[in-house]
Amino acid sequence: MKTYRKHKCTRQHRTSKTFLACAIPRHHWIRGKGNIALIAWCDAPSISLWTKAEDADASKDFIDAVGCGGRCTGRHDIIQVQGVAA
Repeated sequence: MKTYRKHKCTRQHRTSKTFLACAIPRHHWIRGKGNIALIAWCDAPSISLWTKAEDADASKDFIDAVGCGGRCTGRHDIIQVQGVAA
């Protein structure tokens, strides 16, 4: 699993959602809560946040099998976000 800790911003973000919104500014949407992110890089990135890696893995397996939308290219990653305030 990839880990995102830093990006080109000097702020200390409070949540995974605000960190990812800053780190991936051209995202389409960010939904959920947690520090595990499933990112569909197809077209504009779509990001779902999860509290359990197992749930993110199950969701990734599903979209890998059926696609994430009409412009799906199969580029889906799971990352752990560590660049947030404790």
